[in-house]
Amino acid sequence: MTIGLFVSSCSSCSNKETQENKKQAELVVENLISTDCEYMFTQTDGVYGWYETAITLDEYVDADDCDGSVAEVTNIFQYVNKETNDIEMLLITHTRDTTIYDIHHTIRMGYSALNDAPIKLTFKDAYQRLTESNTVKPHTRSCSLCLNSVPGCDTAEYIFSTDTVEVCVNAVTGDVTSEVYTEE
Repeated sequence: MTIGLFVSSCSSCSNKETQENKKQAELVVENLISTDCEYMFTQTDGVYGWYETAITLDEYVDADDCDGSVAEVTNIFQYVNKETNDIEMLLITHTRDTTIYDIHHTIRMGYSALNDAPIKLTFKDAYQRLTESNTVKPHTRSCSLCLNSVPGCDTAEYIFSTDTVEVCVNAVTGDVTSEVYTEE
């Protein structure tokens, strides 16, 4: 007895596979922050500081074809090494292809941690607020989620900046502020 097996795929199934692979390649900033904070919690018995998330876009913010797609996300943490008692900084960098863990020794962060700061806007929300605002768009591919540098302020902001322009999107209210620096 001979049994024949014929396997075929329809175009709609092939399209689903391609769409699923594309979804996996998308970097979702909030998911990466959550996963990395959980990792740090388990590795440090919950004693760590999350200081910044650095986001790199595929395109420049002021480019006509920029849609806010994320090329890379780096979460920056500080903790005390349990074995050496040294203060260390861990940078966890995610690209579409890989994740890199990079430890730096005895670096102290100069600003407050984000651990307990309220953050209501996603990166996509902040990017949309920036693009809809009536402010100059900086020529940058970078955005930092960190605490406002004003002493005593506990407001997280998404900051898009260059040497001459800084646009901040409040991570709670969505308010957009900008400052243009001129040479004197």
